[in-house]
Amino acid sequence: MHFDLNSRQSTIARLIYLTIAPSAIAVSSLIWPLVSSSSFGRETQLTGELVKALKEQSDFNGDGRPGRRQSGGSRSGCSAADSTEKLIALIPSTNLGLTLKERPTFWFYIPYQADEFHSMRLAIWNDEGQKIYQVTQASDRVSPGIVSFSLPTTAEPLKANAAGQYYDWRFSIYCDNPQIDNPKKIYVQGSIQRVATTSTLKRELELATTPIEKVRVYDKHQIWFDAISELGNLRLVDRENRNQEAIAYWSDLLGRVGLSELAAQPLINCCQEPEN
Repeated sequence: MHFDLNSRQSTIARLIYLTIAPSAIAVSSLIWPLVSSSSFGRETQLTGELVKALKEQSDFNGDGRPGRRQSGGSRSGCSAADSTEKLIALIPSTNLGLTLKERPTFWFYIPYQADEFHSMRLAIWNDEGQKIYQVTQASDRVSPGIVSFSLPTTAEPLKANAAGQYYDWRFSIYCDNPQIDNPKKIYVQGSIQRVATTSTLKRELELATTPIEKVRVYDKHQIWFDAISELGNLRLVDRENRNQEAIAYWSDLLGRVGLSELAAQPLINCCQEPEN
Protein backbone atom coordinates (compact mmCIF):
# COMPACT_ATOMS: atom_id res chain seq x y z
CA MET A 1 0.00 0.00 0.00
CA HIS A 2 1.31 3.43 -0.90
CA PHE A 3 1.26 6.28 1.63
CA ASP A 4 1.52 9.96 0.78
CA LEU A 5 3.88 10.80 3.64
CA ASN A 6 3.82 14.56 3.13
CA SER A 7 0.04 14.57 3.25
CA ARG A 8 -0.10 12.18 6.20
CA GLN A 9 2.54 14.10 8.17
CA SER A 10 0.79 17.39 7.51
CA THR A 11 -2.53 15.94 8.70
CA ILE A 12 -0.97 14.49 11.84
CA ALA A 13 0.77 17.76 12.63
CA ARG A 14 -2.47 19.72 12.23
CA LEU A 15 -4.37 17.28 14.45
CA ILE A 16 -1.70 17.47 17.12
CA TYR A 17 -1.66 21.27 17.01
CA LEU A 18 -5.44 21.54 17.31
CA THR A 19 -5.45 19.07 20.19
CA ILE A 20 -2.57 20.48 22.23
CA ALA A 21 -2.24 24.09 21.08
CA PRO A 22 -1.90 25.53 24.62
CA SER A 23 1.19 23.39 25.13
CA ALA A 24 2.53 23.38 21.59
CA ILE A 25 5.37 25.80 22.23
CA ALA A 26 6.80 23.86 25.14
CA VAL A 27 6.92 20.62 23.17
CA SER A 28 7.85 21.93 19.73
CA SER A 29 11.11 20.04 19.92
CA LEU A 30 9.04 16.86 19.85
CA ILE A 31 6.75 17.92 17.00
CA TRP A 32 9.43 18.85 14.46
CA PRO A 33 10.96 15.35 14.31
CA LEU A 34 7.44 14.00 13.78
CA VAL A 35 6.67 16.01 10.66
CA SER A 36 10.08 15.40 9.13
CA SER A 37 10.21 11.62 9.66
CA SER A 38 10.48 9.42 6.60
CA SER A 39 9.08 6.34 8.33
CA PHE A 40 5.44 5.80 9.18
CA GLY A 41 6.50 3.52 12.04
CA ARG A 42 8.67 6.32 13.38
CA GLU A 43 5.68 8.67 13.11
CA THR A 44 3.64 6.37 15.33
CA GLN A 45 6.46 6.11 17.86
CA LEU A 46 6.96 9.87 18.05
CA THR A 47 3.23 10.48 18.32
CA GLY A 48 3.16 8.17 21.32
CA GLU A 49 6.14 9.96 22.87
CA LEU A 50 4.44 13.31 22.33
CA VAL A 51 1.21 12.17 23.96
CA LYS A 52 3.19 10.78 26.90
CA ALA A 53 5.09 14.07 27.30
CA LEU A 54 1.87 16.07 27.26
CA LYS A 55 0.27 13.80 29.84
CA GLU A 56 3.24 14.49 32.10
CA GLN A 57 2.61 18.23 31.96
CA SER A 58 0.53 19.57 34.82
CA ASP A 59 -2.38 21.94 34.74
CA PHE A 60 -1.83 22.48 38.49
CA ASN A 61 -5.53 22.12 39.20
CA GLY A 62 -6.78 20.38 42.31
CA ASP A 63 -7.93 21.28 45.78
CA GLY A 64 -7.69 24.99 46.42
CA ARG A 65 -7.11 27.23 49.39
CA PRO A 66 -8.50 30.63 50.37
CA GLY A 67 -6.32 33.35 48.93
CA ARG A 68 -5.94 36.27 46.58
CA ARG A 69 -3.79 35.87 43.49
CA GLN A 70 -4.41 39.42 42.31
CA SER A 71 -4.65 42.58 44.40
CA GLY A 72 -8.04 44.22 44.76
CA GLY A 73 -9.04 47.73 43.79
CA SER A 74 -8.71 50.71 46.10
CA ARG A 75 -9.28 54.44 46.20
CA SER A 76 -6.79 55.45 48.83
CA GLY A 77 -4.80 58.29 47.27
CA CYS A 78 -1.83 55.93 46.89
CA SER A 79 -0.49 55.60 43.34
CA ALA A 80 0.10 51.86 43.58
CA ALA A 81 -3.17 51.07 45.34
CA ASP A 82 -5.24 53.21 42.96
CA SER A 83 -3.55 51.94 39.79
CA THR A 84 -5.49 49.84 37.30
CA GLU A 85 -2.39 47.65 37.13
CA LYS A 86 -2.59 44.84 39.69
CA LEU A 87 -0.06 43.17 41.92
CA ILE A 88 -0.10 39.47 40.95
CA ALA A 89 1.31 36.38 42.62
CA LEU A 90 2.75 33.82 40.20
CA ILE A 91 0.80 30.87 41.59
CA PRO A 92 -1.91 28.54 40.30
CA SER A 93 -5.52 29.75 40.41
CA THR A 94 -6.08 27.36 43.33
CA ASN A 95 -3.92 29.72 45.47
CA LEU A 96 -1.87 26.68 46.51
CA GLY A 97 1.53 25.47 45.35
CA LEU A 98 3.87 22.66 46.40
CA THR A 99 7.60 22.69 47.11
CA LEU A 100 10.33 20.25 48.05
CA LYS A 101 12.50 23.02 49.43
CA GLU A 102 13.04 23.96 53.07
CA ARG A 103 13.39 27.57 51.96
CA PRO A 104 11.51 28.14 48.71
CA THR A 105 11.34 31.16 46.44
CA PHE A 106 8.19 33.22 45.81
CA TRP A 107 7.51 35.12 42.58
CA PHE A 108 5.41 38.25 42.10
CA TYR A 109 4.56 40.67 39.34
CA ILE A 110 4.93 44.28 40.51
CA PRO A 111 3.75 46.77 37.87
CA TYR A 112 4.73 49.90 39.82
CA GLN A 113 7.66 52.28 39.72
CA ALA A 114 9.82 52.57 42.83
CA ASP A 115 8.45 56.04 43.65
CA GLU A 116 4.84 54.80 43.66
CA PHE A 117 5.10 52.89 46.95
CA HIS A 118 7.12 52.81 50.16
CA SER A 119 8.09 49.17 50.70
CA MET A 120 7.09 45.54 50.27
CA ARG A 121 6.75 42.76 52.81
CA LEU A 122 6.61 38.98 52.69
CA ALA A 123 5.25 37.15 55.74
CA ILE A 124 4.70 33.42 56.33
CA TRP A 125 2.62 31.62 58.97
CA ASN A 126 2.59 27.93 59.92
CA ASP A 127 -0.59 25.89 60.16
CA GLU A 128 -0.97 26.91 63.81
CA GLY A 129 -1.15 30.57 62.86
CA GLN A 130 2.31 31.44 64.17
CA LYS A 131 4.33 33.85 62.04
CA ILE A 132 7.62 32.11 61.23
CA TYR A 133 9.12 34.62 58.82
CA GLN A 134 8.80 38.24 57.79
CA VAL A 135 10.95 40.50 55.69
CA THR A 136 10.38 44.10 54.63
CA GLN A 137 12.31 45.69 51.80
CA ALA A 138 12.34 49.25 50.49
CA SER A 139 11.06 49.92 47.01
CA ASP A 140 14.22 51.60 45.75
CA ARG A 141 15.54 48.47 43.98
CA VAL A 142 12.33 47.75 42.11
CA SER A 143 11.19 48.53 38.59
CA PRO A 144 8.07 47.15 36.90
CA GLY A 145 8.39 43.44 36.27
CA ILE A 146 8.56 40.04 37.95
CA VAL A 147 10.54 39.78 41.18
CA SER A 148 11.39 36.90 43.48
CA PHE A 149 11.88 36.55 47.21
CA SER A 150 14.05 33.64 48.37
CA LEU A 151 13.94 32.66 52.01
CA PRO A 152 17.44 33.12 53.46
CA THR A 153 19.36 30.46 55.36
CA THR A 154 18.50 32.27 58.58
CA ALA A 155 14.77 31.66 58.04
CA GLU A 156 13.05 28.79 59.79
CA PRO A 157 12.88 25.89 57.33
CA LEU A 158 9.51 24.69 56.13
CA LYS A 159 8.63 21.22 57.35
CA ALA A 160 7.37 18.50 55.06
CA ASN A 161 3.75 18.41 56.17
CA ALA A 162 1.09 15.78 55.97
CA ALA A 163 -1.83 16.26 53.60
CA GLY A 164 -4.04 19.12 54.71
CA GLN A 165 -1.27 21.02 56.50
CA TYR A 166 -0.11 24.23 54.88
CA TYR A 167 1.90 27.39 55.36
CA ASP A 168 0.05 30.58 54.56
CA TRP A 169 1.87 33.60 53.13
CA ARG A 170 1.07 37.20 52.29
CA PHE A 171 2.98 39.62 50.08
CA SER A 172 2.10 43.28 50.65
CA ILE A 173 2.92 46.52 48.87
CA TYR A 174 2.86 49.38 51.37
CA CYS A 175 2.03 52.88 50.23
CA ASP A 176 3.01 54.21 53.66
CA ASN A 177 5.62 53.27 56.21
CA PRO A 178 4.34 49.95 57.60
CA GLN A 179 5.32 51.08 61.10
CA ILE A 180 2.50 53.62 61.30
CA ASP A 181 -1.06 52.82 62.34
CA ASN A 182 -3.28 51.50 59.52
CA PRO A 183 -0.84 51.99 56.65
CA LYS A 184 -2.29 51.93 53.15
CA LYS A 185 -1.42 48.73 51.35
CA ILE A 186 -2.43 46.17 48.75
CA TYR A 187 -1.62 42.49 48.95
CA VAL A 188 -1.81 39.01 47.51
CA GLN A 189 -1.89 35.84 49.56
CA GLY A 190 -1.94 32.09 49.25
CA SER A 191 -0.64 28.84 50.68
CA ILE A 192 2.39 26.64 50.18
CA GLN A 193 2.91 23.03 51.20
CA ARG A 194 6.26 21.33 51.46
CA VAL A 195 6.02 17.70 50.41
CA ALA A 196 8.46 14.86 51.01
CA THR A 197 10.60 13.63 48.13
CA THR A 198 9.53 10.17 47.03
CA SER A 199 12.03 7.61 45.79
CA THR A 200 10.64 7.96 42.26
CA LEU A 201 10.90 11.73 42.29
CA LYS A 202 14.40 11.61 43.77
CA ARG A 203 15.51 9.24 41.04
CA GLU A 204 14.03 11.39 38.28
CA LEU A 205 15.76 14.49 39.64
CA GLU A 206 19.07 12.61 39.81
CA LEU A 207 18.69 11.65 36.16
CA ALA A 208 17.91 15.23 35.11
CA THR A 209 21.15 16.60 33.69
CA THR A 210 20.02 20.11 32.74
CA PRO A 211 17.92 22.80 34.43
CA ILE A 212 15.15 22.35 31.83
CA GLU A 213 15.03 18.62 32.55
CA LYS A 214 14.66 19.40 36.25
CA VAL A 215 11.83 21.81 35.44
CA ARG A 216 10.08 19.02 33.53
CA VAL A 217 10.36 16.71 36.54
CA TYR A 218 8.92 19.31 38.91
CA ASP A 219 6.22 20.09 36.34
CA LYS A 220 5.28 16.43 35.96
CA HIS A 221 4.85 16.05 39.73
CA GLN A 222 3.03 19.40 40.12
CA ILE A 223 5.77 20.92 42.29
CA TRP A 224 4.83 24.47 41.32
CA PHE A 225 7.21 26.61 43.35
CA ASP A 226 10.28 24.60 42.38
CA ALA A 227 9.31 24.43 38.70
CA ILE A 228 8.81 28.18 38.36
CA SER A 229 11.90 28.96 40.45
CA GLU A 230 14.20 26.68 38.46
CA LEU A 231 12.87 28.18 35.25
CA GLY A 232 12.82 31.75 36.54
CA ASN A 233 16.43 31.55 37.71
CA LEU A 234 17.40 30.14 34.33
CA ARG A 235 15.80 33.14 32.66
CA LEU A 236 17.37 35.61 35.08
CA VAL A 237 20.88 34.65 33.99
CA ASP A 238 19.87 34.74 30.31
CA ARG A 239 19.91 38.53 30.07
CA GLU A 240 20.09 38.52 26.27
CA ASN A 241 17.16 36.11 25.87
CA ARG A 242 19.15 33.53 23.94
CA ASN A 243 17.66 30.47 25.65
CA GLN A 244 14.60 30.02 23.47
CA GLU A 245 13.68 26.74 25.13
CA ALA A 246 13.47 28.42 28.55
CA ILE A 247 11.49 31.34 27.10
CA ALA A 248 8.99 28.97 25.46
CA TYR A 249 8.64 26.86 28.60
CA TRP A 250 8.15 29.98 30.74
CA SER A 251 5.33 31.11 28.46
CA ASP A 252 3.73 27.68 28.47
CA LEU A 253 3.98 27.25 32.26
CA LEU A 254 2.38 30.61 32.99
CA GLY A 255 -0.26 30.00 30.34
CA ARG A 256 -1.33 26.76 31.97
CA VAL A 257 -2.23 28.61 35.20
CA GLY A 258 -3.97 31.49 33.46
CA LEU A 259 -1.12 34.00 33.63
CA SER A 260 -0.11 34.15 29.98
CA GLU A 261 -0.28 37.96 30.05
CA LEU A 262 2.80 37.96 32.30
CA ALA A 263 5.00 35.83 30.05
CA ALA A 264 6.59 38.82 28.30
CA GLN A 265 7.21 40.83 31.46
CA PRO A 266 10.87 41.37 32.39
CA LEU A 267 12.41 39.50 35.31
CA ILE A 268 13.96 41.91 37.83
CA ASN A 269 16.82 40.75 40.01
CA CYS A 270 15.99 42.93 42.98
CA CYS A 271 15.10 40.80 45.95
CA GLN A 272 17.20 37.65 46.07
CA GLU A 273 18.92 38.53 49.32
CA PRO A 274 16.41 40.48 51.43
CA GLU A 275 17.60 42.02 54.66
CA ASN A 276 15.65 41.64 57.87
